[in-house]
Amino acid sequence: MVTSFRGEAHGIEALTALARKGHDAYARTLRSKCNLVIEIDGDTATVRAHDVAVYVLDDKTEALAAAIHRYRARRSASGWRFDRLDVSPVARTEALARALKADRNRIRYAPNAPGRSNLRRRPHSRPHRHRLRHRPTASPEGRTSTTTTKEDAMSTAASTADRLEIADLFTRLARLLDERRWDDVGTVFADDVKVDSPRIQVRGIDKVVDFMRQAEVDGEHTQHTTTDLLVNVNGDHAAASSNSIVYYYRDGQPPHQTGGLRQTCTAVRTSAGWRLSEIRITPAWIRKE
Repeated sequence: MVTSFRGEAHGIEALTALARKGHDAYARTLRSKCNLVIEIDGDTATVRAHDVAVYVLDDKTEALAAAIHRYRARRSASGWRFDRLDVSPVARTEALARALKADRNRIRYAPNAPGRSNLRRRPHSRPHRHRLRHRPTASPEGRTSTTTTKEDAMSTAASTADRLEIADLFTRLARLLDERRWDDVGTVFADDVKVDSPRIQVRGIDKVVDFMRQAEVDGEHTQHTTTDLLVNVNGDHAAASSNSIVYYYRDGQPPHQTGGLRQTCTAVRTSAGWRLSEIRITPAWIRKE
């Protein structure tokens, strides 16, 4: 069972309809999670994270909503799966509050005292309990088992190491962009990397470095943050995607521009380790002060 400000749903079909309702309500959204805490106890685990969602309500309006997500996961024959999700709304901007109030099918939250903040909080809110159906995968003999063999453990360890190394590529990319360490681009990209974004469509690491140098703006700094990283390893190749928020600022000043991006990448295993062989960057929203 899923309960949220968009309504309630029982079963996977109703849950899908609920998700589509949220998709239709807003032109674009970009979600990011941070402060992830995972506690594993045998075949069960609890996960806690802060979730920030950016909603594009029209061509000019962006709204923010923050919540605390608490998950419960169980190990099955097909891997870890969530079977419960609790969402505790924390805050949201006035723009989103007005949009929610305009929809009679949504819950209205009480505002803070005047003058305190432009964020609205839901006092003493109780978590919404999302119950997701858990369907274990049966073995060829028709039996369901969650027993981990030695071979499975070795395979899982290798896969985990690959995923962590690929995740580090995104971190290294963000750091070298912020610090303008163009000589270190080879620690992230393959020599024949292909980059596709609204500002650049090139192939080859030398052309990428040339573009980065030419794109520098005197006195302007950036801070790249990467969240919601998803990696799927298949032998010596991997597909990875993430959300990214980029802040543009000058010394001692708040950001004058903020952008939300989606990154879709292909990684390959090389003699020097994993490297990004292709990256596609799609802007989700831009806000200028």
